[in-house]
Amino acid sequence: MNSKSLSDYYYNHSFMDGLRKKLPKLLPNTYCIAAIDIEHFRLFNKLYGRSSGDEVIRYICACLKQSTMENDGIDAYLGGDNFVALLPDSDELLCSIREKIIEKLGKWNNTSVFFPLFGVYTIEDTSIQPELMYDRAMLARSHAEEDYKWHICRYTLEMRILFRRGSLSVSRDREGLGKRRIYIFCPAAV
Repeated sequence: MNSKSLSDYYYNHSFMDGLRKKLPKLLPNTYCIAAIDIEHFRLFNKLYGRSSGDEVIRYICACLKQSTMENDGIDAYLGGDNFVALLPDSDELLCSIREKIIEKLGKWNNTSVFFPLFGVYTIEDTSIQPELMYDRAMLARSHAEEDYKWHICRYTLEMRILFRRGSLSVSRDREGLGKRRIYIFCPAAV
């Protein structure tokens, strides 16, 4: 098993390989990919020390491991404060994991500064590459920072459209830089 020493958790490649093996057995819309991150975790480590941060990481690993074992899923620690899991697509399960993490963080944190962010991609099509599924969960996770209730955000088609528009804009910017031309468009104030 390829794993990190801190948690004895799978690396990203092992997770993707495991996901590839599981995908053909899954029914559409029954499982999801959850990308999980702890908001402001670097600050947590600075305030409470690296050993406290390691304790939180190990605890999250244990929560995810228990949930995936009970639900025929897969989980991985990707380094830093980043995790990914294949889980049944259940808001109840995701909220339960989130609440466990918040309870653990409450040992040090009596404010809402440190909390888990979840980006969730429902697996509708099992023929999609696992890396793309993860990317979509990460895109949703980046939106969880906004004012989403419980900081759990599901991937939507609108996110994909916005991402493509942003990518096209960056592509045009790079092309303009190569030609030493830059066009700036500013939306009108509303």
